[in-house]
Amino acid sequence: MTLPHVKEKFLFRAVKEEEILTELKKLKWKKATGLDNLPPGLLKDAAGVITKSLIFIINSSLATGVVPTEWKMAKVIPIFNFGSMAEIDNYRPILILPTMSRILEKTVHKQLIKYLEFNGFPHEHQFGYRRNRSPELAVTLFTDIIWKEADGGKATGAIFIDLSKVFDTISHSVLLEKLSGEEGKTESKKKEFTILFVPRKTLLCQRKLEELKVSFINIDEYPLELIPLDGDVLSLEMESSFKECYLENDFTSLFYVANSLMTLQTLYGTIPKIYAKGKMSKHVLDMMMRKKREAADTENQVSPQIDTLLLIDRNVDLLTPLFTQLTYEGLIDELYGIHHTTAKFPSERFPQTEEKGPGGLQQQQPSGPKKVVLNSSDELFYDIRDLNFSAVGIHLSRRAKQISAAFELCSGFSFSMDILLHQEHKSAKTVGEMKQYVQRIPFMQRAKASLATHTTIAEMIKEQTDPEEFRERIQVEQGQHLVFLDSFQFMFSSLDRLLSDLPDVALSTLNDEHIPDEQYEHAQKVLMANI
Repeated sequence: MTLPHVKEKFLFRAVKEEEILTELKKLKWKKATGLDNLPPGLLKDAAGVITKSLIFIINSSLATGVVPTEWKMAKVIPIFNFGSMAEIDNYRPILILPTMSRILEKTVHKQLIKYLEFNGFPHEHQFGYRRNRSPELAVTLFTDIIWKEADGGKATGAIFIDLSKVFDTISHSVLLEKLSGEEGKTESKKKEFTILFVPRKTLLCQRKLEELKVSFINIDEYPLELIPLDGDVLSLEMESSFKECYLENDFTSLFYVANSLMTLQTLYGTIPKIYAKGKMSKHVLDMMMRKKREAADTENQVSPQIDTLLLIDRNVDLLTPLFTQLTYEGLIDELYGIHHTTAKFPSERFPQTEEKGPGGLQQQQPSGPKKVVLNSSDELFYDIRDLNFSAVGIHLSRRAKQISAAFELCSGFSFSMDILLHQEHKSAKTVGEMKQYVQRIPFMQRAKASLATHTTIAEMIKEQTDPEEFRERIQVEQGQHLVFLDSFQFMFSSLDRLLSDLPDVALSTLNDEHIPDEQYEHAQKVLMANI
């Protein structure tokens, strides 16, 4: 490994007033005091008075290498770890320095870190004692490397060097002692511990548990595979799979795709015809065929209910996702986002309904955005989800008239019932019809509420699609690319504008349209200036 080249010698620079003032303003009253017994909150309140004096002392210390004696004296507090409280080795010391010393420490730390990073230190894969890094991130990176190599048919070797000393960890002995205490309890009081790995358990974690002698815990996995989002839609909900496969060469998601399709065949029979279009689809098909050969001894007793399976790479058609969706459901997704069949909207745009809880008590309306579930269980949404948005208003108006007429008819039957109750002869047909309408009242009320919800959503969409800017974007997507290319300079005038138009830029490049070098360089400058 080649060590980074040190570009310049390290020298402390003088601290500026705003730096010290910022650190003083971060102090809190509740923090512990050192031997000087000066509450941090007091120094914070006096920041305007003491800042200049503090700067003089700190800059003098940095220049001479001499720290005031009082600042080097700390209050030591022993914190018990585990084991016998009578053994001094079972305690770890906590040092509480004077607040002034801690401010000096932070100043030195910032300058050292800045110097190290400027010269290529520390390594990008060092996760300890670094900002925006964590043990969880280190483990994630490590497991990703293992899976990537495993999927490529390669073996991975690793050397673990005292990881428990690098990161903060729970005391294993304390944890095991706590768990072991459950074994001596009666069956009625004994707790059963289960570890579930999602989506699959790993040999590495199982061995670690064995080393810690956690033998009485149930170890299992929960293969969260295909999630039914609607009556005819199943999804793995792996949003980053395209990036992982094409940018990171991480094919782990393909393993889950193959597994889920094998599970589907277990439930609905072996699919006789399977076709694959694209490199990734071919990988999935190969894995499925291999799994099928491995399970050759186990015959699927379920008669096939699916005739054909088509596996298609997203890479086969990169243009379609870049076009603005113009259906009702598509525009909701474009403007507000649909996640797991649920969209969030500004709650203040919807009428507040009084909901009754147990005992007839009024329930408090939940705070935050209004969540609307969008699937085929909503009859109105099922009818309009695939309509072009220009036709949605007409459909909603027609549905409003139908619901209004149904309520009027039901109200008329209710009035007729009062009259019939005073008559000796009742028409069985009329009474039967009234019973049917009464039974339909809850359904009609739900339909009315659904109509109000989707009318409000349609109004919000219209407000965002009426402006000329939105119409220009649609014209660009529908073929007027020359006008689009001529307006690059205007589009790249700001970061917000650039980011909003990136799909159109990608659309033009995929259509083999050249972006002028001058505009391309300008776009680069806009991006770099805002990073």
